[in-house]
Amino acid sequence: MFPALLAQAQQSGFSELIERLARTSIPSILLFSLACTVIRGGIYAYLAANPHARHGFGRILVLIQELADACIYASILVFLIVRPFFVQTFQIPTPSMVDTLKVGDVLLVDKFTYRFRREPQRGDIVVFKPSDFVLHENGNPPGTDYVKRLVGQPGDIVTIESGVLKINGEVQPEPYVRLYSPNGNFFPTERDRVDFSIVTDFKLVQRGEQVIPLVMDPSGQINLHSAQPFQLPADELSELWTHKPAAIPPGQYLMVGDNRNNSNDGRFWGLISRDQVVGRVWFRVLPVGRFGRADR
Repeated sequence: MFPALLAQAQQSGFSELIERLARTSIPSILLFSLACTVIRGGIYAYLAANPHARHGFGRILVLIQELADACIYASILVFLIVRPFFVQTFQIPTPSMVDTLKVGDVLLVDKFTYRFRREPQRGDIVVFKPSDFVLHENGNPPGTDYVKRLVGQPGDIVTIESGVLKINGEVQPEPYVRLYSPNGNFFPTERDRVDFSIVTDFKLVQRGEQVIPLVMDPSGQINLHSAQPFQLPADELSELWTHKPAAIPPGQYLMVGDNRNNSNDGRFWGLISRDQVVGRVWFRVLPVGRFGRADR
């Protein structure tokens, strides 16, 4: 028991360390590189002025100089080239993607694909930057990233009717979706076994020049738990609900969690734009027992 708890604590600490390193700011990296450069330059100048010092204690100085060199090159490569353009780590903070992704999972996020190869596609698991009002309402600090599944892309008409996702009027198979009751009990996704008392209906509608989300809960109330910009007067919401579903505009996407009954997602705070997309979830590195592909 105690070895298992110790291993879990060590793994948790390692995961937190990875997450902190992944979020290291560019100014901090530049300051660290500058400090290493100063140390390296000071040692180089000292050894150049005292050639005999390369023996004895001088060997330690040479080792420190080489270590400073390695830190400078690694910082530039990892934080100024790899992280912005190719891959970064991300730790799952909430159960909104259970069972696909679990709290504490450490992932590699592929930035290269969306930057150089193709646009985000329906079914991708995406890391993105939510709108500021979403962060504010959820109490998240600025710069927090979210992870959800992309269920709607430009041109799609997305609806959820009695828990069933439809795109352009066609039912979509979703083997990854999980539905949990408020007490945490799991319901398989077969229609005859789902507790529909906790399922909500959803659609996007046109309101002026904006496409907004509408969610109707089992009691018939609309947008009761939606983000503040979409908590409109009840009579207007009722009138909007009669509108036909709207297509997702160009350059925008709908993100929804796989754990449908425990996910604060695009159903409640709307669409995100292309420039909010960070990358595509690619690989799970921790925990070790779940090491492997995480993009399915």
